[in-house]
Amino acid sequence: MYFATPIPEDVKARLINDRTSTNEFCQSLHYCAKDATPESLADGIVLSIPYQDEVTGKVILSMASPITSSSDPNHFIGDVIADTAFMTSGFMRNKHVEWRNTDYGTELVITTDSLWAELTPEFLFYSMTNHLDNMTSLTYKISIFRFIVWNLPLWFLLSIVIFFVQININRFRKLRTERQRFSEAMLLDAFTRTYNKKVYETALFDVATKGHYAVICVDGDKIKTINDTYGHKLGDMAIMQIVDAMRGVFRENDLLIRTGGDEFVVILANCTFDRALVLAEHLRQAVAERQFLNVLTVSCGVADSQDYANFEAVLQAADKALYEDKKNKQGSRKLEATR
Repeated sequence: MYFATPIPEDVKARLINDRTSTNEFCQSLHYCAKDATPESLADGIVLSIPYQDEVTGKVILSMASPITSSSDPNHFIGDVIADTAFMTSGFMRNKHVEWRNTDYGTELVITTDSLWAELTPEFLFYSMTNHLDNMTSLTYKISIFRFIVWNLPLWFLLSIVIFFVQININRFRKLRTERQRFSEAMLLDAFTRTYNKKVYETALFDVATKGHYAVICVDGDKIKTINDTYGHKLGDMAIMQIVDAMRGVFRENDLLIRTGGDEFVVILANCTFDRALVLAEHLRQAVAERQFLNVLTVSCGVADSQDYANFEAVLQAADKALYEDKKNKQGSRKLEATR
């Protein structure tokens, strides 16, 4: 018999020579190789349950391995036994230990501090299991509840930090939103809420004029007559009639730009000249169908980027076409008056 823990020679001699008492002691702890089941000895080791050693007074675990005859492996000569004082190590101080019988053998369960083992609900334990031998497993249970309580000051500090960080994030988002709204407001005409000329300096304009695009210049007819006859309030209403009609004809991503009192420029991205002509005619009809004071109409000039090098040239061509449209209307009115 081999002991890992040094013991007095007289005690060792008594344990070795007194086979009866040693055998009974071994059997009471269920770790004698002689009395073990074939399943327990499959890996050649049998573990005891924790017990208090009579010699050292320490709670120990014993591991037994059978000694057999080389000529007859089934004939047991004795046990080689090693003791470990693991249960009294510093790691095990204040730990709660229990044995459980399971369908697969014996489970040694070690739980962090006994007090926390009683206070912690089962679902707040984190368990780690390892096999000590083929029939014995060791489960170490850590109280998550204990970790939470012990770190309450840290949680409180983190909560404060997160709270102030969230406040700053919300403040930054609010500032960014307000800045965006301010930037958008700077680009909008205060009366019609269409874009003003500052939009020419933005990425919106760059995107709209990047590929093939068309430009429609729009001008209200007889706005001066409406202002002189009915007053500027109805003149403003006439301008809003044109704006509402444009919003009904053009796409949301088309840029509607107010360049003067009743003068507008519409930039249509990815639009051909022929399609722009159709849309201009739709706008004329939409304004005429409103029959505002039975005099309101619009004139339109269309050009596209296919034949011009830059936006200024396209805009100039569209403005020239607008002038021709107005001139033709005036010629038609003079012809009608002559008749």
